[in-house]
This record gives sequence, structure tokens and C-alpha cells, in this order.
Amino acid sequence: MKTYAAKMSRRSLDNIMFRLICICLTLFSCCRETAQQEIELEEHERYQDIFPLTQSNFTTEVLDSEEAWIVIFHTGTFTMEWKKMAVALRGVVWVGMIDRREEKDLLQTLGYDMVKTPVARVYHSGHTGSDKRWTDVDSPLDARLHACNSVPDTLATVDDAGLQDFIYQSYASTPTRFPTVIITDEQPSCMLRAMANRYYAFFSFRTMINPSDKDLAIFGQPFKDFELPTIAVLVSKTKDKTDSMTFEAVLYNEDMMGNVNYVNLVKFLFAVNKQYRHTLPGESMAGKRGIVEMRDLLEVEKKRFQVNFLPPVQKAKKEGGLKFTTKVVKDEF
Repeated sequence: MKTYAAKMSRRSLDNIMFRLICICLTLFSCCRETAQQEIELEEHERYQDIFPLTQSNFTTEVLDSEEAWIVIFHTGTFTMEWKKMAVALRGVVWVGMIDRREEKDLLQTLGYDMVKTPVARVYHSGHTGSDKRWTDVDSPLDARLHACNSVPDTLATVDDAGLQDFIYQSYASTPTRFPTVIITDEQPSCMLRAMANRYYAFFSFRTMINPSDKDLAIFGQPFKDFELPTIAVLVSKTKDKTDSMTFEAVLYNEDMMGNVNYVNLVKFLFAVNKQYRHTLPGESMAGKRGIVEMRDLLEVEKKRFQVNFLPPVQKAKKEGGLKFTTKVVKDEF
């Protein structure tokens, strides 16, 4: 009887241990899944990607802005997919967050549906104030599509034949704008459209989509040497607008400057403006430091990026009607 009782006791103990192990594994699996799905909003993670919005700053930041905003409603955590979306769209559209626990007055002002509790709201590009359109969404993909689709496409096309007129139009603006060509094999992305809209005061953008060898010959390089998309900024060597003006084509080079993304393109544009603005004809305003440094835009970009250096960029050379020489953009801001 003692032997039987001892066996039963050991069997019961083994059974209890087995159940405890199963419970522990289940809890570990649940915690792991939760950790994969949600993240805590650490302070360093909020900075630059997702901006806290409150009753005091919502109108200024979102409603008074002509740019698109994705506003995430949260209670202290949100899924990793939203964080990834914010990182991917940094510089393209703005992403903010409202704490539903603390901003009840703001939610009421916005007409937030406390029953359906949509995860996010997209404020479309273009309008401001009470006329700013918005759409409630529940997924990062829908938020991205609505926000990007609202970014206006202001990019006209240009080819070899129309390049000279495009240059003269750029020089007629105040301050003088750099003629800038986006060379791509497809329609401009949301990122390129957003960049062109934001920097239009300093750069006049056009596109060459699926350009011919003749179109690209003006840049002094055959088609096979281009990694698309890329950007060419035309810089004049003389300040007088004549039919025989000499230009430099400063090309964005992916091998030297990194992948074509928003922050790398911003570095490129700031470098070109700072080093070459004094060469522009017309009202270049090269004597005004705020214009040379694009200070207003710099303050905006500093909210989202830390840019510490500007790598050199590739040049193109061509002899002929539009002559291209070589220089290197090296500077810091």
C-alpha cells in the first residue's frame, strides 16, 4: 500500500509539474505575441517619427498645415506596424499621436467616435483650418495610401527640347530657383512629390520619365550610367542669361551618397543651394544668410532629422551647346 501510495504521489506531482510547465509556456507565448504586436512609447522613439499632439498644439501643427498628417489615437501603446509606417514616411508626411486617456477635450472637439474608436485619422494635404479634409482609418496601409494619395503632383515633364525654356523660367523667379530634373523610369513617388512641393521656393522641379538617350545626352552620360531615380541640378557658371550659357550638372550619385531616400536627398539639396546659390543669375539673394542656408526649411527638417554632414556628389561633363563642367559639393550644415 505504501509503495502504491508513493507511486500515486509521484504521479500526481509529475502531473502538477507538467501542467505548470504548460501554463508557463502558454504565458510565455502570449507575452511574446503581445510584445511583437505592441510597443511602449519610449521618449526617444517618439522623437522625430511620431509627434505628441494636444489641445494646445493641434491646430497649429495639423489644421494650419497644408501638408498631410496621420494622427494615431492611443492609450499608451500601439502596434509595431504603426511605428514602422511612421519611420517609412518620415519626411514625406507628418505622423502624430493623441493619448485618448489624457486628451478627452481634444477628442470631443475633433468629433472622435468613442464607440467605433478608429485607430487613426488622416488629414489630407492641401487644405487648412476647418476645411482640412480627413478620413478615419484602422490600418497603417490605409493610412499610408490616403496620406500619399493626397500629396499633390505638381511635377511637369521636360525633355531635351524644352530644357532651355525651363531654365529661363526658373531664373525669372524671386529668389532665383535652381532648375532641377528628377530622372526616373516611373511616375514620381509620394516621397519625390512631397519633396518637390516643400522645396519649390528654391528649386524648380521637372521630371524626365523613361528618358531617351537624346534627353540624357544633355547631362553628358549614357543611359546605362544612370541609376534611377536620380536628380540633376543645373548650375550656371555665368550670371548673365544668354543663349550660350554654361552650366554644371550636379548629379545625385547613389554609390556616393547612399540610397535615394528623403534624408539623403535633403542633404543633397542643402549642399547645392549653399555652395552654388551665388552663381545663379537674377535675384539669387545670395547675400542673405537665411536664403543661402534655407533656414526656414532647415528648422522644419530639424524636427525630424539630424543631418551632420554632406558627402561629395557626382558631376557630369559634356561639351556642346550646354557645356557642363565639374565641381564637388562639400559642405556642412
